[in-house]
Amino acid sequence: MGNRSPLQCYVHKADPADHPAILETLAEYVGRDDEAHSPDSLALSTRYMDVEALLGSSAALAAALKHAAPSAVFELWQDPFPSAADGHYVGHVPGTGTHEGACNAEGELLIPVRKVAESLREAPGGITVEMWLATEGRRQFGADVLAQLAAFDRRW
Repeated sequence: MGNRSPLQCYVHKADPADHPAILETLAEYVGRDDEAHSPDSLALSTRYMDVEALLGSSAALAAALKHAAPSAVFELWQDPFPSAADGHYVGHVPGTGTHEGACNAEGELLIPVRKVAESLREAPGGITVEMWLATEGRRQFGADVLAQLAAFDRRW
């Protein structure tokens, strides 16, 4: 029996035709946290959660959702495991991309300071921090994906 930690998922938007596939995929990994809604209909921006998901389930769920429901805009994360360093966050917006990174138990991304510093050191001479933030930094921080996900409200 492997290590386990909570796994949470929010599907914020999807074509109605993808809703059955999303529900089927979610049923494999997580349950609905809000029992007030029908299990036969997708509750957008509502938390689906498994409090004891196997570590690594976040990557598997993200891949399954992208495959089963190409229109799905979602974010999910698996909480840190006590003996592991960080949790794992995945945010996905079709047409924009996917952003993954280390996170805390609230799904807040952690800034990899050493990775940022290394990237700045490797940048071509003459590049300013502002230039880096507009290019490589924008990619590393997932700015485009996260900006679109910020428009949705997570409901507990």
